[in-house]
Amino acid sequence: MKNTFKFLGIIAIAAIIGFGFTACDDGGGGGSGGGCNASCLAIGATGEGGGKIIYHKHSGFKVTGAGSFIAYYLEAAPVNQGTSLEWASDAWTSESHYYNTNIAGTGTAIGKGRANTAAILAVDANAPAAKATKVTIGEKSDWFLPSKDELIEMYKARYHLDTSIWSDYYFWSSSQYDNRNAWSQYFGYSNQNTSTELKYETYRVRAVRAF
Repeated sequence: MKNTFKFLGIIAIAAIIGFGFTACDDGGGGGSGGGCNASCLAIGATGEGGGKIIYHKHSGFKVTGAGSFIAYYLEAAPVNQGTSLEWASDAWTSESHYYNTNIAGTGTAIGKGRANTAAILAVDANAPAAKATKVTIGEKSDWFLPSKDELIEMYKARYHLDTSIWSDYYFWSSSQYDNRNAWSQYFGYSNQNTSTELKYETYRVRAVRAF
């Protein structure tokens, strides 16, 4: 009987240890979301793509769009993908003075940036800001232009990023406001300043990915 109790005790300890490792398993990334339901990576930690973690949600968040999945982290790319890019490739026509690239259905919430970026490029394949994020960094190619709220999280975590982001510049989000304007985030002030800007303005771009 004693041996039975010892055996059961060993199994219980092994199960607890196993659970601990499972809870901190991010599934290897690659957009899988994994099973990370514990605070495995702190804000500012290095992510799978060599960037920095800017957001973590213990219970996970849904990344929308084709092949949607549950993620636990947002990671900002280690460098900017552009410093002077328009939001749309055909945002201004001199004949009509009309901003004529309309992307219907973009969202502002965390988890929307991936789908937003795909929607932009489906309508405007040469949209400079969105197109610039389709890169491979750290062997990861699932980067995208952050949504308005994802970009706000980047702003909040800016002091964990490289100094080029602590700047007197606006950064584009993937969230459209209307057919003339898109949401942006100013990184130059100590207080948050999110605003809508005309799509032909030239601002900076920093990609993110979710896992």
